[in-house]
Amino acid sequence: MTRRVLAIAALALLAACAGGGGSSGGGPVPAGGGATPSPTPTASGATPSSTPRATASPTASPTASPAAATVAGLVKDSNDNPVSGAAVYVGAAFPAGTTAPAGTPTTNASGSFLVNATPGQAWIVVFPPASSTLPVYHAQTTIAAGATALPQITLDVVDATDLQGLASINAYRSSLGEPPYAIDEIETEAAREWAAFVNANPGAGPDQCPAGQGPPQCVTAAAYETAHGVPAAAESVGGAYSVAEDGGSLAANWGGVVQGWQSIAAGCPQPPNYATCPDWPVGNASATWIGLGLVADTQAGAPANSEWFDAEFGAL
Repeated sequence: MTRRVLAIAALALLAACAGGGGSSGGGPVPAGGGATPSPTPTASGATPSSTPRATASPTASPTASPAAATVAGLVKDSNDNPVSGAAVYVGAAFPAGTTAPAGTPTTNASGSFLVNATPGQAWIVVFPPASSTLPVYHAQTTIAAGATALPQITLDVVDATDLQGLASINAYRSSLGEPPYAIDEIETEAAREWAAFVNANPGAGPDQCPAGQGPPQCVTAAAYETAHGVPAAAESVGGAYSVAEDGGSLAANWGGVVQGWQSIAAGCPQPPNYATCPDWPVGNASATWIGLGLVADTQAGAPANSEWFDAEFGAL
């Protein structure tokens, strides 16, 4: 096996209302429990009327509750099939873990959803059905009061090669005592876009545009993620490099990827950790999301069955 590592680089990665009330009191009870005496007549002989109860004026206007909002949308996969039973979370705080919180609304048979929300900055997180291999979608957006209609959310189909890669990487993570990665939609899109760009532009670095290029001609994976609602604080590290498996299948290149990370770890202070070995992205225990991009290496002189591989990571 030969592995052509071109570069790996790290990216800094993720009403109350005031109410008025009154009180009423009864008159004194005579000793011995006798009858209550009649009111003493006034000089004119008239019986005075009871004193009316005072009504307290409110000291402040009630505080209005946040205006209600709804969020509607449609979830499909990249083959244009509706995704039924996907849990759609909308909230200010990112939900913990990589599975939907209990009671999260789900899409109907046509992939549509309608979720109640609170106006303001919010996370939109789509968890595909547990039986699915589709990635999880998460991005931040601003919810306005009233009805908000989101653009269609498309979840990229993850093929068998990517699933094999995920299994290999998670096995390595497990050997390090770290949690497994879950595939993320935006990270996946960014990884695929960047792997394809690096293959088509020999001057590109693992996470750098060729000299003299920038948006819109060149959009790095990190810039792609930011533009699609993933805040910079949630991004971890990523980088594209080439791997080759002479005479083998393209799927077998995942073994070269893991071996590359193992070699990097061996060259770091021992035991390796992400703080002292930033070019070892798999060692970042706080990153639980991953996107995988694998594109055939068509550059001149590329070894047989070599590919450009990019992994993007997220820590949320």
